[in-house]
Formats: sequence, structure tokens, C-alpha cells
Amino acid sequence: MTERADVVAVDGLHATVSSGPTETCGSCTSPLCSPRARTWEVSIDAELADDVVPGVSVEIASPPAAMARGVLIFVVPLVLFAAAYLGLSGLASETARAAAGFVGLATGLILAVAVARVWKEPEPTVVRVCESVTSRDNRRPSGTTPRPEA
Repeated sequence: MTERADVVAVDGLHATVSSGPTETCGSCTSPLCSPRARTWEVSIDAELADDVVPGVSVEIASPPAAMARGVLIFVVPLVLFAAAYLGLSGLASETARAAAGFVGLATGLILAVAVARVWKEPEPTVVRVCESVTSRDNRRPSGTTPRPEA
């Protein structure tokens, strides 16, 4: 998963970046989207270290481990709920099955929280320098020609 952001500050191989709503967000009617400006820390590939400076727009990739962490936190408790609930099908009453499902869900949540505390969240990495913020802001509208210098 990738995202674009603007570099705010650089400290060695780490940068502070910020992102927020884009130009097209104003026309979006999706109830699922609620973009907010945010600032966070990312690491910089050594190959890109000279190109990543404040004012540059960069593409940031989240490592696959971030997805695995999300699966652990959300999917494992649901799987344990289903396993516990369905494991007692035909053997116990509906109340007992629901209680077993709740115990499975609680066990999964406790396991996910314990592992998430030990498992350090992977840091997103700058994978590409896109453009400088000033050049993006000074772009001419399409179909126009530059004025000659006087």
C-alpha cells in the first residue's frame, strides 16, 4: 500500500512527512472517506537520502508486516470466535455456544494485544521522490503557454 506525502523535515535517514486531503477530495461524496491532515515519521532508503529534502513530495510504502499486524488484530479474534461457536454446534445449547464464542473472541483480543505490544509496528519507507511542492503549486493550467521573459 502506498501513499503520497510532503516532506516537512529530514533527520538522517528519517523524515517527518505530512499529508491531507487532495484537490479531488472536495468533489468526493463517499461516506467511507474522511481525509484529515496528519504528520508522521518515515524512514528513507539510503539511495534516496540526497533527494529527500523538506518541500519534496514523496511516495511512501507500508511494509507487508503492517498488513500482517492488521490481520492479527482483526481477523484472529473473529476466527477464534467462529471456531469456538461452531466447535460446540450440536453439543451444547445456543447460550453455551454463544458463551464459547465470546470466550474465543476475548482470547483472540487478548492474544492480539499481547503480540501487538511485543511486535514493533514497522515504519513506512520513502520509496520514490515525486516532485517538489513548489513546482507542483506553480504548474500552469493545461493549454496555456508561458509568458516570455521581459
